[in-house]
Amino acid sequence: MATMQRRQDLDALRGLMLVLMTITHFPGALSEPLGQPLGFVSSAEGFVVLSAFLVGRIATSLALRQSPARATRWLRLRALKVYAVHAGLLVLLFGALVPLARETGAQDLLNLAGYYRGQPGRAFAESLVLAYNPPLLDILPMYVAFLALTPALLALARKAGDAPALAASLVVWLASQFGAGPQLWSLLTAALDWKAPYAASGAFAWLAWQLLWVGGVLAGRVTAVRADAASPGAFERTLASRRVVQAAVVVALLFFTWRHAVGQLPFGTAHPELDAAFDKWRLGPLRLLDVAALIVLLRRWGPVLARERWLVVPLAALGSASLAVFATHLVACLLALALLPAGPRPLAVDVAGLALTFAAMALAAQATRAVNRRVVPAPRVAVSARTDR
Repeated sequence: MATMQRRQDLDALRGLMLVLMTITHFPGALSEPLGQPLGFVSSAEGFVVLSAFLVGRIATSLALRQSPARATRWLRLRALKVYAVHAGLLVLLFGALVPLARETGAQDLLNLAGYYRGQPGRAFAESLVLAYNPPLLDILPMYVAFLALTPALLALARKAGDAPALAASLVVWLASQFGAGPQLWSLLTAALDWKAPYAASGAFAWLAWQLLWVGGVLAGRVTAVRADAASPGAFERTLASRRVVQAAVVVALLFFTWRHAVGQLPFGTAHPELDAAFDKWRLGPLRLLDVAALIVLLRRWGPVLARERWLVVPLAALGSASLAVFATHLVACLLALALLPAGPRPLAVDVAGLALTFAAMALAAQATRAVNRRVVPAPRVAVSARTDR
């Protein structure tokens, strides 16, 4: 038996998602043309699916080699770590950046914290219980909630199989498409005396995005369970089949061409009701189709791209410290909102700002690796030598 090693290809993918996310979030002229470069899919979907896959793989390996209780403890510690980072970002935003924005007149950042400015005490308390999630700071709360629910998901998959768990997730996603999120929010706010409106809870519809998390966790679970298998399972063979790959190529090329021909709104402003099929925040059905097509293509040609060491190594350095790098990119983007002049700016200013942000992200990754080398390493999970398949 071998010990589980980091997979550099997966770290590189997470690093790529962080780079694309930074370009999207950094306020400037490059956000629109370089956002969603692969079609009607953003870096957020890739980041969530990859994170979920790794969580499912590691937790399942811990459950198999040690115990389900050990896996649950690891998941809870991970959720607490992410929550601590999120809480720190909230303190920074409300305690330092909002006052700075008042001094500089940075209206975009003040608007970002609009609910907090109206009733700071209540808003801060509600942000700590994940009820109020300002823009840019709304993906980590969702990540915390999904991590907290993952032990129950894995327990269901162990007892009933992956299919019932995925079917239940699909039902919840479908309910989200018909407005279940705001209705559930109304019930929660009435029961818990929250004052934050549904819009202040964050842009992501959790009931929809849980489908990506559940799918990623279950895929990671299958990888860990089948680590010793001599041949791929039926689902893996289906994904790799010629017809599925050919269909994925057609779908991916169609949406890629469409996105770069018309922009990030597939139907522009003429038919906003049709854009719902591609909606990011509620994960519209055609958006999910685009995500699925890219996953199939990545599974088929990812190993080829992983050989490009000049690209993989620096991206993997970022992805291996994803939480610290993610937090660093958020701080940089919020600082840019507070300090840079609003409106059109010379392109050189935006390029320089992005360059400084990437440099800070690289330093955060390097610092994380240095800290990790000094602390006692976490217990390593024994798995088959073939887990990198």
